[in-house]
Amino acid sequence: MIVFTLESVFAKILIENDIDLSLLGLRLKLDIVGKATTARRDKKELSSFLYLPICPALSGYPSGISYSIPKWTTTFPTLTTKEKNMLLHHRCYQSGCFCGFIPPHALDHLAKAGVEEAQLSAQASEAKRSQRKRKTPDFSLTAVPGTGNAVRQVYDCQHKWEQRVPPIRRQEGAPPSADDAVDQAYDNAGIVRDYLKKVLNRDSIDNRGMDLILNVHYGAKYMNAFWDGDEMTFGDGDGRIFVNFAGDLDVVAHELAHGITQFTAALEYQNQSGALNESFSDVFGTAIAQFAKGQTAHDADWLIGGEIMGPELYGEALRSMKEPGTAYDNPLLGKDPQPSHMKDYYSGPRDNGGVHINSGIPNKAFYLTAMDIGTDKAALIWYTGLQLLTPTADFNTAVATLVQAARRLVKTGQVPRGSAQTVRAAFKAVGLPT
Repeated sequence: MIVFTLESVFAKILIENDIDLSLLGLRLKLDIVGKATTARRDKKELSSFLYLPICPALSGYPSGISYSIPKWTTTFPTLTTKEKNMLLHHRCYQSGCFCGFIPPHALDHLAKAGVEEAQLSAQASEAKRSQRKRKTPDFSLTAVPGTGNAVRQVYDCQHKWEQRVPPIRRQEGAPPSADDAVDQAYDNAGIVRDYLKKVLNRDSIDNRGMDLILNVHYGAKYMNAFWDGDEMTFGDGDGRIFVNFAGDLDVVAHELAHGITQFTAALEYQNQSGALNESFSDVFGTAIAQFAKGQTAHDADWLIGGEIMGPELYGEALRSMKEPGTAYDNPLLGKDPQPSHMKDYYSGPRDNGGVHINSGIPNKAFYLTAMDIGTDKAALIWYTGLQLLTPTADFNTAVATLVQAARRLVKTGQVPRGSAQTVRAAFKAVGLPT
């Protein structure tokens, strides 16, 4: 048996790789016990293996369990540049995970139009975001690990501003409840999980069977839904402008897709990397919705968020991947600000540098690609490319990476010949690369 502490082992690995521990905000006080057993001697796997307890949200492994460390380990392997970047820039630890479905500019416009619930929702979202920034990961030995079986657990917040209010209202395998929001969250999360497994061969959000925790009836007439790095949370809306967020597969798929990005490229949520983060969620959201409805690229409407629109906005949507900038235009929400080409790129400070705004540009490129080779093939290229990106990737980097991903998949016969040229042409049509 080998007993080691984070200070004596993991801190050494991180310091040897010039990583400032203060950036991670971790409490390095936990003893982890590792059994001296045989382990694969693949250097890259070992480097990831050794920092798992430091960053379980990256690795997908729960904290507070035993890890096997090979006897022959006398020096510690060097972390790759990508691994260092993921530790340094991972949003959950650097700035707090909070990805809301309704963009800040939309809530601001509603608030200016006199919609009190929008102002309260914006304030609640900001409070939650601040709470996440202050949160220090708890790696205590008493931490409850996930099952690793991607089970669904749905909680009823009972209109409190709290998550995981006991008891669990519906868990994996349980019969339907008497609550539509509970059952819709459960069913939609199951569709997302099944798509990931069947189409992308991915085992839940983290690819290690992460459980899907869902909270419904959050707050009072809360006009949003969000992924915060651990779980999904849905408001009910006010019933006039927005309705039950858990009932729209677009919303559930989009927000859970933020988790996929979190556990792969960990794209920073600001400027172009943040716009890519949002775009990847729209890509997977629409791909999953089309998959569930049996649609093709030519059948789909390519609108995001249409089913959360209440009576006063019925027929509108939040985003259009086919024609960014046309999803809505009304006195309540204002006009859709998304550009579809780099010539109209938003360079201002609002919305974290336009993460929900400039995502229209890569969204349009995905739409053009899907119309040529099909949504399922295009989504596979985007998913493959996502795994090759680093946290600070910009639009030009994403273009090159997605073309590279297309070439790889052409070689393996998973997408048709000419797909790399299709991706390149789609981005050229939106002014990329610059």
